[in-house]
Amino acid sequence: MLDGNKIKHQFVQTEMEGFLRDIDAHTATAVRFWLRNLAKHHRSFYLPLSHDSFYPDFVGELTDGRLFAVEYKCEHLRNAKDTLEKDAISRLWAAKSSGKCLYATVYKSDGGLDVKGQLDLVVRAANRGRSVR
Repeated sequence: MLDGNKIKHQFVQTEMEGFLRDIDAHTATAVRFWLRNLAKHHRSFYLPLSHDSFYPDFVGELTDGRLFAVEYKCEHLRNAKDTLEKDAISRLWAAKSSGKCLYATVYKSDGGLDVKGQLDLVVRAANRGRSVR
């Protein structure tokens, strides 16, 4: 039997690896490290929600010291209440960080951009001192 979550995370991990490998070619920022953030692990990064905690799919640090979190969502979840709440609290976290944290909810395709393009857009916007969306 196919495990949808496993397939999703293999796809996202491949996309993340491509983004992280190429990021310095597109920006003045390089990635120091990134990792798959495990849900409900006692050492994982999480943000509070109204009913639970949110564990973004990936977290990492850029070489300039900024932290980033990335959540991948399938298209059918784009406007789900849970997705919107996670996106809102994560954007608030990034906005309140005084530029020290970046966040992106990414989709297989958004506005003609693939995952790598969406992540690149977030980093470029942050480098210019503004948020995306």
